[in-house]
Amino acid sequence: VLPFFFFLISIQLPAQEEMRSFIVTLLEDYAAEQDVELTEDDGLIDALIELLDNPLDLNVATRQQLERLPFLSDFQIENLLAHIYINGPIEQVYELLAVDGFSSEDVTRLVPFVRILTIPGPKQWKTVLRGSFLGRGSGSLPIAIGYKAVNDSIGPQYKGSPVKILQKSNLKFGEHIEAGWLVESDAGEPMFSHGIKAFDFMSGYVVVKPSKSVVHKVVIGDFSARFGQGLGVWSGMSMGMTSENTTLRRRGSGLARYSSSGESAFLRGGGMEIKYHNHALSVFGSYKPIDASVTDADSSGVAAVSVLRTTGLHRTLGELQGRHAIDESLIGGYYQYGGALFKAGAGGAAWNISSPLLPSDNLYRQYYFTGSTLNTVFADYILFLGRLHLYGEAAFQDFDNMAVTQGVDMRLSGGVEMTLAYRYFDRGYTALFQQPFSRSSSPGGESGVYGAVKFQPHRNVTVTSALNYYRFQWLRYRVSAPSSGFDYNMWVRLRADYSNRFLFRYKYSDTWQDLSSPLGNGRQVTVVRRHTFNMQWQHKVSDLLDFQTIASYVRYSKINSSTSVGYWFSQDARIFIPDANLTLLGRVAHFDTDDYDSRIYVYEPDVLYAFSVPARSGNGILAMVNAAWKISKSLQCWFRIHHVYRRDTVSSGSGYNRVDSPHVTELKFQIRYVL
Repeated sequence: VLPFFFFLISIQLPAQEEMRSFIVTLLEDYAAEQDVELTEDDGLIDALIELLDNPLDLNVATRQQLERLPFLSDFQIENLLAHIYINGPIEQVYELLAVDGFSSEDVTRLVPFVRILTIPGPKQWKTVLRGSFLGRGSGSLPIAIGYKAVNDSIGPQYKGSPVKILQKSNLKFGEHIEAGWLVESDAGEPMFSHGIKAFDFMSGYVVVKPSKSVVHKVVIGDFSARFGQGLGVWSGMSMGMTSENTTLRRRGSGLARYSSSGESAFLRGGGMEIKYHNHALSVFGSYKPIDASVTDADSSGVAAVSVLRTTGLHRTLGELQGRHAIDESLIGGYYQYGGALFKAGAGGAAWNISSPLLPSDNLYRQYYFTGSTLNTVFADYILFLGRLHLYGEAAFQDFDNMAVTQGVDMRLSGGVEMTLAYRYFDRGYTALFQQPFSRSSSPGGESGVYGAVKFQPHRNVTVTSALNYYRFQWLRYRVSAPSSGFDYNMWVRLRADYSNRFLFRYKYSDTWQDLSSPLGNGRQVTVVRRHTFNMQWQHKVSDLLDFQTIASYVRYSKINSSTSVGYWFSQDARIFIPDANLTLLGRVAHFDTDDYDSRIYVYEPDVLYAFSVPARSGNGILAMVNAAWKISKSLQCWFRIHHVYRRDTVSSGSGYNRVDSPHVTELKFQIRYVL
């Protein structure tokens, strides 16, 4: 499923619609690959919206700056820089159609994020104060049972209000100083009680970029660190294969501000980047409390951690007990040398927690990390050789467990792009503060080969095909034997004319899984196959009205077992009312799956900085309306109403989130003021 109307920002430019489409592809692919439902963690979206507010000067943008645009391939960036170097400054963005590798859709996507200065001038210090203030509240009806008293003597299990609130702000002082903060309380989390002094999550940062100094950047507060290819240090979410870009090469952002509402994948402390000619050095340190399930102290007085919690939810007494239960520290550095065609870097990091991690003794966890200290050293490189790009990284944890990734990107004749990549992780390699490309969220013991090709048989048709083969050396959760499998993806984009666009996607996965019950002397595994078909039709009636139709079908089967199927069908309509500066987006959808195995991951349009990719299962009808009203140049507000009716049950949800009704309605309101 690929919803076209990604309701992140004011929906007035077709190019912005293209950007939402790309982000939606990333999110849905990630959710399906990792087999998880995605909720708000807007780091990726925040970075792109920052570019919308501060477009790149295309004529002076560096390779590193252009790499912030995830829809541009390395070959496109290289061709663009060469074109400007040979032919001089670009006067109109549509001149990019003459650059090798740029299609009309590529240029359309690029428009909101760049500006053109015919005669580039020196950067000047600007003392203008800029910024934005955003507030949001949301809640659902009917109230879940977790908010209701059990009886006269036992109160609600959720200790807070059923309303979720968020406030985030950002200020920029000229071109060299930036500050921001965020406060949030999820639904059910208490405020000013149960050990929470104010809001459950409070975050802030200050970024200083000195002018004419070897000190390139100083970050204080909450920040992210992303280096190499994700094997050594990489905090936050990262993406793998998509229909837009075949390469797996990660584009590290180094040290950057953290302004997301996600409560686990960030660092808290400070860092500095120093750059001098072809040399770059980053150093950083982080110390913060984190959530964990801690066992009682043993006879020696030492308590152990059984699970590190990453949900960020603190609603019940059990969740509150694990809130900030232990302390985590991370100290590291990274050095890189190189120019336009070659870069090589090396770094290291030391991770520590205040209580040792001792996972349960399940056999598949035999090689999981245990202890309280983990040291990592890593080295990476990037080599650009015209139509051939090489990249790779190697990492060692505690100088024992190794991880390696090596890739090559090729641009062949006729504009065909091809990628090959290999990866290998020792069984003891863990990804506590890394994000390597892998099939499993616990990559230890995995090896694999990835290949992809992208070509245009016609100027209005783009075909992308990718195959990911993998092996696991050891047992995994719900797989009681070493196993292997592969995923195959194919995307076909067709632009019939200015008003009609189509996207077809087919995905096939073949993997192993335990049978539901033990047989004989132990569990037996079986082959699991999953076919997913998606079709999307986007029809633009005018600049004020457009439609989208989405259909998805899933077939899930086990050898010598039953087969289940599921489907999704939805119709979207968007209308822009220029006199009122009002945009309305409506969706009606029907979904029907035989069980949870045949679930379908669907992006659901939301307000600015918010997104959700839930796994829909069962039989139901969904209806929603989004409204965005630009009251003035500086003030904008959003309203969202989202209703789901389950026809196959008398209740919705599970556990304390259960609602004793087949109807669930979510209401959300947001307002944003821009200085």
